[in-house]
Amino acid sequence: MAEYGLDWNILSSTTTDGAPAMVGQHSGVATKLKQKTSGNFVGSHCIIHQESLASKHLKMHHVMQPIIKIVNFIRSRGLNHRQFRQFLQDLDEKFSDVPYFTEVRWLSRGVVLERFFALRDPIQAFMLEKGNPIDYDNDWRVDCAFLVDMNKHLTDLNVNLQGKNLIVTQMYSCIQAFETKLRLWENQVKNQTSDHFPHLKSFGTVDQKKLDQYSQLLQNLITELTIVLKTSTK
Repeated sequence: MAEYGLDWNILSSTTTDGAPAMVGQHSGVATKLKQKTSGNFVGSHCIIHQESLASKHLKMHHVMQPIIKIVNFIRSRGLNHRQFRQFLQDLDEKFSDVPYFTEVRWLSRGVVLERFFALRDPIQAFMLEKGNPIDYDNDWRVDCAFLVDMNKHLTDLNVNLQGKNLIVTQMYSCIQAFETKLRLWENQVKNQTSDHFPHLKSFGTVDQKKLDQYSQLLQNLITELTIVLKTSTK
């Protein structure tokens, strides 16, 4: 600000993630900026970061953790990785590899899930060949299908929020529209309609108790996104 001769008092807001260095009560960037300015300075929490945090409330760790473990087993050992790629080649599979999972890169979750689901049978055969048999029961497979579909929807939302030249009102509209979709999907899933969940739909009729669980997960996500909209400008 000093370099360009700008008046601190024309600064009206800043947007940060939730890191202590950004929002710390005494020495955070937002706090320091507030002290430098006069008037109604507003510190906003990055809406994309909050949407990503909200999505973690799907709480399907029993699906995600085994997938991460298996993928990292294949990808983190050079020999395993080469053998796996050759294994898929021999089977003439559509995909020639499974991507590495990283918690840091949000989009990696959706990509890994979708690829893993597509290769679940070859992966199971490969792990058996390596002396690490895995057993997907039908309940786990159905849960995985739901998570793949839900993560695809969340990834699409995240990509939309990162579009060029978006202003905050447009980003709010994206999340509000997605929240409306979630309410529709929550009702549809509960009533055995899974048109917006193609991987789940591929299993045909799903046990009602399981659909009720998915409906509740969608309701939880709606609640979290509502909180995002209410708190991102606090």
